[in-house]
Amino acid sequence: MTAELDAVDHETLQRAFAMACAQSPEERARFEKKLRKEGWEKAHLAAAYACQCRSLKPKPWEAPPMDSQNEVDPSGGYGRTEAEVGLRLRLLEANLSVYEPDPEAALAAAEAKRRDVA
Repeated sequence: MTAELDAVDHETLQRAFAMACAQSPEERARFEKKLRKEGWEKAHLAAAYACQCRSLKPKPWEAPPMDSQNEVDPSGGYGRTEAEVGLRLRLLEANLSVYEPDPEAALAAAEAKRRDVA
């Protein structure tokens, strides 16, 4: 991992791992095996990736927020398009983790909470 995980990322990755494992007995076995063989970080990141792909259904050439960059690259490329970067930045602006298993639902919940407070 290139960046240090903060408390929000850590909690989000734990939720993603639990969600991925809850998909099916086969998925649970797959992620638990990854946890044993490759460690906490790789297993939890793989789970977050699986959850983001399941919730967002990106095209093969599109990156989920956890793999996107923080700036748009005019030449495009994986994780550098306006839509990919935009979703990542919306998560960060809402003080959410880029590892949210369901980014759109997390953003909707954050917006609803913000409206309730205001």
